[in-house]
Amino acid sequence: KFQVVFDPPKQAPRLNETVHGTGRALAYTGAAIDHAKVTWRVRRQTQFPIHWGFFRPGPGRDADQEIAHGTTETAADGSFEFRFRALADPTALEADEPIFNFLIHVDVTETAGETRSADRTIPIGYAALTARLEAAEWQEARKPIEIRISTESLDGQPLPASGTLRIHRLEQPTIVHRPRLRALVPDNEMDPVQAAATVDLSNPLHWKLADSIASQPFQTATNGVVTNRFDLPAGFYEAVLEAQDRFGQKVTSRLPLRVLNPNAEHLGVNVPYHFEARDSEIEPGRDFVAVWGTGYNPGRAFVEIRHRERTLERYWTTPGRTQQRIQLAVTEALRGGFNVSVTQVRENRAYVSTRDIQVPWKNKELDLTWETFRSKLEPGQKETWTIRIKPTRPGTSEAEAALRAATEMVGTLYDASLDQFLEHHWPANFDFWPRFTGQYRPTRFSNEDIGFEVFQALERRRWEEANVRYREFPSDLQFENVGRMMPRFMTRSSGVDLSMAAAPAMLADAEMASSGDLAFQKAQVPGVGGAQPGEASPPPPALAQVSPRRNLNETAFFLPHLTSDSNGMLRVTFTVPEALTEWRFLGFAHDKDLRSGFLGGRAVTAKEIMVQPNPPRFLREGDELEFSVKVFNQSDVPQTGKIRLSLTFTQDETSADAALSNTQPELPFEIAPHESRSLAWRLRVP
Repeated sequence: KFQVVFDPPKQAPRLNETVHGTGRALAYTGAAIDHAKVTWRVRRQTQFPIHWGFFRPGPGRDADQEIAHGTTETAADGSFEFRFRALADPTALEADEPIFNFLIHVDVTETAGETRSADRTIPIGYAALTARLEAAEWQEARKPIEIRISTESLDGQPLPASGTLRIHRLEQPTIVHRPRLRALVPDNEMDPVQAAATVDLSNPLHWKLADSIASQPFQTATNGVVTNRFDLPAGFYEAVLEAQDRFGQKVTSRLPLRVLNPNAEHLGVNVPYHFEARDSEIEPGRDFVAVWGTGYNPGRAFVEIRHRERTLERYWTTPGRTQQRIQLAVTEALRGGFNVSVTQVRENRAYVSTRDIQVPWKNKELDLTWETFRSKLEPGQKETWTIRIKPTRPGTSEAEAALRAATEMVGTLYDASLDQFLEHHWPANFDFWPRFTGQYRPTRFSNEDIGFEVFQALERRRWEEANVRYREFPSDLQFENVGRMMPRFMTRSSGVDLSMAAAPAMLADAEMASSGDLAFQKAQVPGVGGAQPGEASPPPPALAQVSPRRNLNETAFFLPHLTSDSNGMLRVTFTVPEALTEWRFLGFAHDKDLRSGFLGGRAVTAKEIMVQPNPPRFLREGDELEFSVKVFNQSDVPQTGKIRLSLTFTQDETSADAALSNTQPELPFEIAPHESRSLAWRLRVP
């Protein structure tokens, strides 16, 4: 009936100081869950940066350790708070740059007995700020180099910060070094002298920084983002950021930059091999552009471009050039993608690059947008939503009008709380369009130093085939039986389709909704809740005129066939069930040309005054229980009134209040704005 969410921290927490955390317990209608019991605990895990290496063991310590726990209660607005001291692991040295992940687990139990849980991780290090530099891999000379700076706390919350961004030219070696073969001893097990002697100078990441050639101050905005621009000639560089967190701790970040002149005839950088493509995804009508280059003089490479198991182009680079532009005009025939392979061999080293270039099926996509959509609804309200459907890449007007008229859609609206059991998914588009990337690789070269003992070990082994699959029914039997409950379209990743399973019962209930409500109103005890004889005070609320919510279906509709008009407009008309909750809409549309699209949305059914009963699932003879309800006041003014519990035998609809000892059916209530109250009746089962 409700969910637990954490609030983002207002400021970055600091190690070995008190962390103040807050959260909220909210019903799916947005109403606060007050006076609920909250139990929380905090565990600490130690994490080291990735540059430690994959094989380096950490210092001796426990995997995790509980450092705090406690209990509290939600306030009137559903909020709760907890505090703990973010103690560092004493066995982790500050010089190793550890990050301590504090795992917070919260259990919230509301007054009716339902418990919901939530987890959150707060990472805290010796520095309370992280900075990240981002730039496109493809950078051209004589064009502005845009570097995106983002600063945030360790748990990903944006934080404004200021500092300096410098551009350093790399100090390249005087000659081209060929890559060293993989050492038999891992890098992290070498002694310092051996490690210094085996530095791979063929990789620019190992080059030292030269003097700074450009420097700019930066100041990130409240969203923690800013973009700085530089004008750089062709060459290899490294951007270095320096800043401080709010505690004065130094924060740095680095980013390699490789600026090329695609039309130059020589690379001019002492690297054995370089290949860069401008785009990894491209639309028809544009040109694919890539650049190959080498620091060797002379040097050549072999280029292959393939699509659908067919070679489009294959050629050697021009003699006398150490850099060459690779270009291809992308047409509609290349939908599905192609791959580009560049092979270079020099000094017993093989350099092979294969790039898969995506040419997506954008012409097979539909753009679905809401024309009219109300997210705040009344229970039992009749509603119409309007959806506009149009192709992503429109063609001629007459053809588009014909296709729009044939656009069909399937849609469902179901209780979002069901996603707590199993989240429901529909595909965003048809995914059966062919993709032709990754199907071809050139001759495999290897620069590995494989010892002879490997082949000896292979010769001594005895190989036997084995079927390791699980036993299963034949495919025709699987689809025949399982398909009835889980159609392929509905069970793409979610397993059971909740909305479809409830559709038959829902449609039957919808047909009888109006007549059922009317019959229920006639069955109410007349006169209950009216003024008593001799009373001079104003009459209490006429509870007999209040119609209880009856249609509590978990789905509002499942419509397998909706058709848009010639203008691409589609209207969905339905009656909202009377459940007080959040609803999730899923819609999938397609046309005769197999173009498809997806649309989602969320709506909430709520009232200013809401009553949420919490009946037991079953009873036994002699049981004594408290039948509890929660009354929500979502208005901006205090609300007073009465609430009545009426019990009825189902076989003849006669009153069961006396049989269950419901001696005081009516209870008064007074609720402040945006708060709730729990009420209960003591019952006894005969």
